[in-house]
Amino acid sequence: MGDRTKADSADKQRAAMWLVCVLALGLASAAVAAPSKPKRVEPPKVAAAPMRVVIVRDSRPGCEPNCAEWISALGQITKETPAQFRRVFKALGAKKLPIFISSPGGSVDPAIAIGREIRKRGLDVAVERTVFQKCEPPATSCDLAALKDGDKGRADPIGTACSSACVLILAAGKERLVPVYGFVGLHRHHEWRTTVQKLQTFRVHRRIENWRVVEHRELIAEKEVNRKTVEGDPDYAPVRAYFGQMGIDTAAIMPLLLGTPHTGIHRMTPEERRRTRIVTRFAAGDELLQTASVELDGKPDAAVPSAVDAAGAAASFKLVAEVRPVYPPSGEAIEIFIRVKASDPPAPGAHYAADIAFAGGKNLVATRTGERPADPLYAALATEDFCVMRRVGNLAMRISIRDAARPERPVLIAADLGRDPLTARLASLYCSTAAVALPAKN
Repeated sequence: MGDRTKADSADKQRAAMWLVCVLALGLASAAVAAPSKPKRVEPPKVAAAPMRVVIVRDSRPGCEPNCAEWISALGQITKETPAQFRRVFKALGAKKLPIFISSPGGSVDPAIAIGREIRKRGLDVAVERTVFQKCEPPATSCDLAALKDGDKGRADPIGTACSSACVLILAAGKERLVPVYGFVGLHRHHEWRTTVQKLQTFRVHRRIENWRVVEHRELIAEKEVNRKTVEGDPDYAPVRAYFGQMGIDTAAIMPLLLGTPHTGIHRMTPEERRRTRIVTRFAAGDELLQTASVELDGKPDAAVPSAVDAAGAAASFKLVAEVRPVYPPSGEAIEIFIRVKASDPPAPGAHYAADIAFAGGKNLVATRTGERPADPLYAALATEDFCVMRRVGNLAMRISIRDAARPERPVLIAADLGRDPLTARLASLYCSTAAVALPAKN
């Protein structure tokens, strides 16, 4: 009886082993059309180079050996950007430097992650771009990816914008500085959802464990057969919570954000910036640099060619002035900045203003933007006026710069917006070909 029981047991073991071998050798293949889970991706169009984050040393003369430093953040915010900030923070250790940011926006989640780290470290943020010494003329291009810690540069608030997801980083600053003429832009977030359907081929393994068949699938091939991308509805709850944690008035800022389509941009007015608390001080970022010189150090990197009227200059006080146009992302106007520096000691209480007369018949007044000598004069030419004057070829302007203390002794400058290559791009975006009437002379 014992021998028979042993024999039966041995037969069962041999049968089980035989079945395992058959199933292991008899591999089955199955083609399965399995749609992958929807995943969130960014819009396919990238508006700027990926953000580059580096530590910069002030290049302006007269600051050695104690030249100021700051963290420069230029470009589009991507999923790789937080790692760049972490690298810089690790290099600085306990040292604190202000962050000068210039960005059209980008990915929301990385911007929030960066902002939390900035607030944790108690750093200040200013909407300010860095003009790197290696990128100034005669250099014809500048590769952001080639920038490194320790490169020299100068801070420049003119023509700097912080839009979309960039505002989330700005919100994190302990102090948040933007000049009164600075650009802070909001719009609805844009989210894409992509569903991918794939044809997957598996190798199926089956074996007997405890008298039960156990199946294991091994993916051996995969082929995409269909892809569908649709616009999704963003979840604004994390953004609301984040703004609240940063001390921003969500009741004031969210309607501005939600009320602007993602295809447009809402430029926050100085009052909106104050009311939402997105700005703590209307000032240029160099006010955060304790050891930085505030003197102008030369021509801006994109000044409009201009000429001082010799007769007017001889009869007036001496000064240096550059005219610089800026084209805001919202496209509502061309902003004209005039940076003035007296070569002679200015009179006590000297305050400059400028009258701008276009050959096409439009007159503007450029007024002060601050109390410091480095603060530029500012005027805005509406896009529709620009389009009319460009169409008839009259973008030349005559600028009369005057000191409020000596208004009878102006300095005359000639400049021409038509000689700026960026005007052609602005015209292609915003100027229609329909005939329009010339503006009335002011």
